[in-house]
Amino acid sequence: MLSLQRNRLPRNLAQKLWHLLPYCVRDRFWIVINRVRFEAGLVWALRRLGWQIVLFQWRARRLARRAGDPWTGAATAPADLEVLLKLARGRKRVVELGTGAGLTTLTLALDDPERRVTTYDPTDWQRERYTRLVPASVRKRVHFVNAPGSTGPVDPNMERVELLYIDSSHEREQTIEEVTTWLPYLVPGAPVIFDDFNEDPPWPGVSDAIRALGLPGEQHASLFVYRHQTNAEADRADFGSRSDFGGPASGN
Repeated sequence: MLSLQRNRLPRNLAQKLWHLLPYCVRDRFWIVINRVRFEAGLVWALRRLGWQIVLFQWRARRLARRAGDPWTGAATAPADLEVLLKLARGRKRVVELGTGAGLTTLTLALDDPERRVTTYDPTDWQRERYTRLVPASVRKRVHFVNAPGSTGPVDPNMERVELLYIDSSHEREQTIEEVTTWLPYLVPGAPVIFDDFNEDPPWPGVSDAIRALGLPGEQHASLFVYRHQTNAEADRADFGSRSDFGGPASGN
């Protein structure tokens, strides 16, 4: 009994001292604790992607919070980023539609020292602050195009694209236009990856566009992946096993 009372004394004393602190100090303490938890969770979620990517993503999100930049909150989620980088492995020519703050763009370039990334967005989301976080050797392999993805290649004679990542307006008609614009520039078998694939709100336009285009594919996390086929390949494909979205859905 005496030992229990002794154990309670420090706890009771700590509680009394805690309540003596000004409310602003206590509030600040919990803000810091929650921030540390979030950053630790982010690092843990990205741990399989390599230290360069983990460090960049951590620094970029921390910088965004300090700068009051709300757009990095919409950056590709760690689970989706892991799937995206797996699909991009060995692919040197990548096009992204919907740059945003550029975190995913720069991560794709960081992931492979030979990869070149061309990214389209009509709005400049003050991404310069994030490009400064990567070496010049990475920046020179990224081409930012201030135009909608439906504009198509800035160079019609460009080499064929090995991966197309779509994370733009999420609107049905614009997504359809972007896909039909870029399909002729893809190598056979190139993954076409749609972010925020969700039949329900808030982004029904993505799944509506996939349905309208009749694309076969599968779901990984919140990404829908279609592998580009030539006309001959499409004619030979067995479409009898498609799901409502044109292909079997399987979660990762």
